[in-house]
Amino acid sequence: MGRFRTIIDASYEQRPTTTRRWEKTLELLPKLDRAGRVLDLGDRTRLTELLEKKWKCQITNSNGDLDIIEFYGEYDVVTSFEVIEHLFNPLYNLLQVRKVLKPGGRLFLTTPLGKPYFLWSPQHFHEMHWERLASLLERAGYQILPSDALEFLWHLGTFQCDSQLLHKFRSRICEINKLSVFLQVRVEITYQRRLTSGGVFE
Repeated sequence: MGRFRTIIDASYEQRPTTTRRWEKTLELLPKLDRAGRVLDLGDRTRLTELLEKKWKCQITNSNGDLDIIEFYGEYDVVTSFEVIEHLFNPLYNLLQVRKVLKPGGRLFLTTPLGKPYFLWSPQHFHEMHWERLASLLERAGYQILPSDALEFLWHLGTFQCDSQLLHKFRSRICEINKLSVFLQVRVEITYQRRLTSGGVFE
């Protein structure tokens, strides 16, 4: 499992590719006068702190393996930055997020768009093309906000090219332009959670 996870440490946060991506993400995120309760998926990073300043709120970070943990509580906003490409089960994760989002709440999500397999980062379990990503979000019960809320974020990615094909080119470090999609999605307003006999929400 660890192979498909990014280690969040000081060296990761200081990488030029990381800081550039965070800068672009902050530019694309809207100002929220009343962010309310916010959940950020993954480890707390410098981006979390910058977002707290931008939205003037306290952000809670998830704690545990995002492929299997359950979420509890209610949140107005959930952020998922470069997370789902590392997960074995992104649908489960998105359903857990939907469970804790208030009706009309928003999920802000970034993930690399799909590229040919030999160009994938070794730390990604999958990379989805737009149609598959949209279908996944729809299956999980989300509605993508109008097209003017959809932005594409370019950032420079660096990874070790270790496939047999690229070994022919001396396994050099490849610098490629890596396209990430920035999405605002929300829970359908008509979506109503039902309380089961066991006292938990479906």
